[in-house]
Amino acid sequence: MSNFVDELKRRKVFRAGIAYLLVAWVMMQIADVLSPILELPDWSTVSGRDLTIRQVREMRRTIDYLETRSVIKIDALAYYGHSWGGRVGAIALAVEPRLKVGILDQAGINFSVHHDIDVVHFLPRVSQPVLKFNGRYDTDFRYETSAKPFFDLIGTDEKRHVVEPTGHFVSQAVVIGETLNWLDKYLGPVDSRAMSRVSTDDR
Repeated sequence: MSNFVDELKRRKVFRAGIAYLLVAWVMMQIADVLSPILELPDWSTVSGRDLTIRQVREMRRTIDYLETRSVIKIDALAYYGHSWGGRVGAIALAVEPRLKVGILDQAGINFSVHHDIDVVHFLPRVSQPVLKFNGRYDTDFRYETSAKPFFDLIGTDEKRHVVEPTGHFVSQAVVIGETLNWLDKYLGPVDSRAMSRVSTDDR
């Protein structure tokens, strides 16, 4: 266990995790305030469909930009999405071959979405290795009717489903550990010396 904790410290996982939590909390507060004002669309409507398509298109344009950056290892891009981001990950992975690995956290089939963005049409077309997390007692994406069917429909044989007796989350330690192992397996371990040179050269 101490070796595992030392490895997390070496990779600065704790520091990154704290930053991630702070940013996530701020984003949640912003979303809570802006959602009623912006009148965000219902995903079953045409406006909801258009927003999803636009977001996936912008993600692909972002990868276009990353290809122009010499410090980016473009053949080692992974997608991570939580909840709604995990569900949309099925679309992103199906249409964007430059994404080499998928980590979908708390994703499931939503039965009230527009036909054009229904993940059941995209999941069988996912060919990248996919790691998926779900809480067995999630009330957003219920395990038997939403989360497990989502996983079963993923087209690739290289997939792993991590399920914990939780709600709409899996413990952070499990997510971090499983994700690092998955990325090391399919993208290769990170060369910390190379990362140090990249951060220095890019300043």
